[in-house]
Amino acid sequence: DDGNVLANHTYGHDYKYIYASPENFIKDIKKLDKFLTKITGNQPNHIIRYPGGSNNTISCNYGGSQIMNTIIKQMNMDNYKYFDWNVDSSDASVYCQKKDKIVQAVLTQSSKKKHPVILLHDLNPKTTTVQALPEIIEGLKNQGFIFDVLSKNAYAPQFKVIK
Repeated sequence: DDGNVLANHTYGHDYKYIYASPENFIKDIKKLDKFLTKITGNQPNHIIRYPGGSNNTISCNYGGSQIMNTIIKQMNMDNYKYFDWNVDSSDASVYCQKKDKIVQAVLTQSSKKKHPVILLHDLNPKTTTVQALPEIIEGLKNQGFIFDVLSKNAYAPQFKVIK
């Protein structure tokens, strides 16, 4: 209702399952799409972020060295647009990152970007990420940034571009 977008990040976020085969990955994506449609009454707009990013290496452990290339090609053919990130909040680098470190990481990295797309996490125990948001938002506004929703027309940083 507020104009935000729901993006897909897989239903289960289970690396071993989703990266075992392109079929498993697609099945998990479709499962979340179906769930989001049921809950919200709106179909998701085919925007995704690959767990671990499009250049993750852990997927190779389960589906081989070409698994990400194959998945990305298939998802592109199915009209999904993927977003990686170009600003890392550092909240995933430790169990619970210090709030000030998150704020500093986001504001410093964003200041060097025209279109920052920021990686943040909100699950337990990432409580300091949520606590950092007011300072991050204020700091980004002070740097002249505006906030917008992701769309298929938006700038999308991508680690691994497959045509």
